[in-house]
Amino acid sequence: MSLDEIRSSKKSFLLIEDVCGILPCCPKTLRKQLHHNPESVRFPVIKLGNRFFIPRKQFLDYMDGTDKSG
Repeated sequence: MSLDEIRSSKKSFLLIEDVCGILPCCPKTLRKQLHHNPESVRFPVIKLGNRFFIPRKQFLDYMDGTDKSG
């Protein structure tokens, strides 16, 4: 997905494949990074089993530089 597609999306949560259209990485690399070091990304990620979900609003805040989490 592009950033504009994510902005106009009605989804509450994004998948790794959605954000890898914007971030300079492939889904396999990001998934591996999240399994081994989830704190290394600067946006919130929810792990349920082996799946990762990324809150859309917080991801957009991160991309826009308006993230307040530090």
